[in-house]
Amino acid sequence: MKKLVLAFLLLSLFLVQGVLAEDFSITLSPKLEYYASMEDYLIVNIYNPMFEDWFSTSIFGVPREWVLVEESLLRVPTLGYGNVRIKISPSKDALPGVYQYFLKVTRVSTESVIEKPVLLRVKQITSAIVKDVSLSCASCLDKIDISGTVYNVGSQRVDVVLVIKIANVQKTIDIGKIAITDKRDFETSFSLEDFYPGDYKVELELIDASGKSLYKEAYPFKIPSIEEVYYAQDVSSTPFGSIITLSAENRGNTIADVQLSSINPEDWYYFISGPTPSGMFLENYVWGASLEPGETYKITYSEIYWPVYILIVGVVLAASFLYWQTSDIDFSKNVIALKRFRPGKEFSVSVHVKSKKQELKRVTIRDLVPSGFEVINKFEAAKPLIKKVGRGIELFWDVGRIDPHEERFFHYTIKPHHDTIRKTTLPSALLKAMRGRNFFSKKSNMISLVPEEIETKVVTVRVAE
Repeated sequence: MKKLVLAFLLLSLFLVQGVLAEDFSITLSPKLEYYASMEDYLIVNIYNPMFEDWFSTSIFGVPREWVLVEESLLRVPTLGYGNVRIKISPSKDALPGVYQYFLKVTRVSTESVIEKPVLLRVKQITSAIVKDVSLSCASCLDKIDISGTVYNVGSQRVDVVLVIKIANVQKTIDIGKIAITDKRDFETSFSLEDFYPGDYKVELELIDASGKSLYKEAYPFKIPSIEEVYYAQDVSSTPFGSIITLSAENRGNTIADVQLSSINPEDWYYFISGPTPSGMFLENYVWGASLEPGETYKITYSEIYWPVYILIVGVVLAASFLYWQTSDIDFSKNVIALKRFRPGKEFSVSVHVKSKKQELKRVTIRDLVPSGFEVINKFEAAKPLIKKVGRGIELFWDVGRIDPHEERFFHYTIKPHHDTIRKTTLPSALLKAMRGRNFFSKKSNMISLVPEEIETKVVTVRVAE
């Protein structure tokens, strides 16, 4: 009861006099030096000459993470003392020097404040450190860029190398000799293409010329898991069915299970032919595989219309008959003594017919001189009938009969117009004839003509039957 009355009187006295800055006092007990990577303490002693009260303690400065008030709110009795411990823990890569902080102690009830500057002298326990390390990667899928600075924090010149390691991949950078208080920047890159998703760390180690390890540090980073599968389908269709290629490409960075599927044919007129499926799902054939990153899985199958076999047999028979009808006849078209044509200069064309085995009757030959050329009235053999048509000039020979093993040549001369300066083609000549009781027709080859300026030879192109 006496203590309470005394406290009330003291408080009244201070309120009347307006003296709030002296209602408590503090003293500091700092260490002479604080060492990097080691924990130590700064003791704040609070003396309370007035009534029992709460006191708030805080400290400000840079780096903020080096200081921590263990008990920020402390109750101190009347005429008593209270101690607050502030943990001091300079980081492993702290540069030696004096760092300034500001201590603030506040009496809660009266809001009276005492502020004091605090100087922390920090020393290093090694001669070189790595600082300002930066890890940079856009998506951490392709590569990671690493940069930083090596500082000499000792009392003499150092000669060091920097070893950087990610998983089982390691690089060594020769930093060289660094003078006292000097520094040296470095940068490098690591490819991440062969790394699976997961948590990794960049390990840095400084080693001096004698092989002694001066500094070690690790910085974590993460390669995200990307699941991306690209599916594609390529269909090549013919009248007889389709050839279908299905593919799956793993564009992610983790193993992917893929499935390729085709429709189970139910129509009576076609069936599927291809690799054996691994199963069925919802009436579809299914092929499955597990793909590594960057791997592609591909299968090709055919949708065959079964009537195709009948059509193939028919085509073979028809082709055989046509071959039998035409294989014993040579029918060709040639340009005589010409490699490249010159606008305005004449050249000769010949059409050759030879019957190897049988007699040919009612033989006619039609040839077309395309627009851009004119026919010169010079004919070394039979003269044709000449007729202008929409696409040029048509030449017609009514040959009549050709005996077995007989050869016939038909020549004509043409001249390209002066404005004909582009590559052009002389079309196929057409032969019609009767062999026995059957009529047939046969086309000759086409001829590609190139003007003199283009360094390309004249090419003879054969036409399929």
